[in-house]
Amino acid sequence: DLHLGATPDDRLDDASRARLLQAREGALQSLAGWIAREESRVGLVVIAGDLFDRYDPPPAVVDKARAALTEITQLVPVILLPGNHDEYSYAQCVFRRGNWPGVLVTGPEPQVVWKGKIGERSCAVVSAAYQAGKVTPGQKLRLPSREKILGNDAEGVLLGVFHATLADHFPDEFVKRERCFWIAHQEAAELGYDYLALGHFHTRREWRM
Repeated sequence: DLHLGATPDDRLDDASRARLLQAREGALQSLAGWIAREESRVGLVVIAGDLFDRYDPPPAVVDKARAALTEITQLVPVILLPGNHDEYSYAQCVFRRGNWPGVLVTGPEPQVVWKGKIGERSCAVVSAAYQAGKVTPGQKLRLPSREKILGNDAEGVLLGVFHATLADHFPDEFVKRERCFWIAHQEAAELGYDYLALGHFHTRREWRM
């Protein structure tokens, strides 16, 4: 969650605030530069929600992000997912304005949004966009199975990209209040997903099943 356009924490000193703002606003451009390097092994970029801090961020912030994403899509595929801060539910949502580079996920039901090759391996991405009014806070996702998507391709990679929290690792009271999806991690593993890329967490975490 980059939260582009957010104001840095008032508890930071001026120099730290300036460094944080510069790093955040330049993150996508830095990523584009890295992917373009010969030693980069990046084959796919996923943004799992809250690219922006608001559904109507400042135009200058939007223009800079759009330009960097356009540069990245010329190198590798990009999956772009709205979160709860830049939620697609709003009529004035930034993602409803203009054309966005890459694959913009807007549907509230999990479906295959991209299929292709990463290196020599086939890859499929399943995603859905949380939308107030169409889904409820903490609604459990019902994921399509690996067999349905990849058939007998044992070497293929199945990714789930969601703005979501995990029922297996957080208490129900927390999950049910959140403006995001709820995923059962164990169930996703049993359905054959190789990896879940989840937005909504504001710190790096990793769980394995």
